[in-house]
Amino acid sequence: MPKPFRLFGTSSSNATKVLLIQSQQLFLAIPANRVQEVLVKVEVVQHQHHSFTNYKGSQIPTIFGAMPSPSQAQTTVALLYAEVLKSGFLAIACNHLPQLASINPEEWLPAELLPQIWQSEPKAYSFQGKDYIYSTGVQKLAKKP
Repeated sequence: MPKPFRLFGTSSSNATKVLLIQSQQLFLAIPANRVQEVLVKVEVVQHQHHSFTNYKGSQIPTIFGAMPSPSQAQTTVALLYAEVLKSGFLAIACNHLPQLASINPEEWLPAELLPQIWQSEPKAYSFQGKDYIYSTGVQKLAKKP
């Protein structure tokens, strides 16, 4: 009998399954279980200096890496679970379709932490000459006194 198709290549049982997301100059390795879904060719609109993607009747905050958001765009977005946001999600505009990867512990490289809003670890995965920094999402920033 033919063998069933495998989504991931052979990897150890302690491999981390991630989506590799490029958003402008921001390269993220997000655990696959932190991504709700990837939407292709969705409209992103700007309202009062913030960008949003409409998803199931809700306006989801949308980021374009560290770059300013255009007033309107049609792009691919990855929807991340973001419990700290009212909508429960954060949409990240992607330069390309995110790639699935299964990363063994010895494949991680040392890396700088992402800016404070991101929950990140000092490790990265190198793919096609780019280092994707491991992040589990966003965190609420402490209010300034």
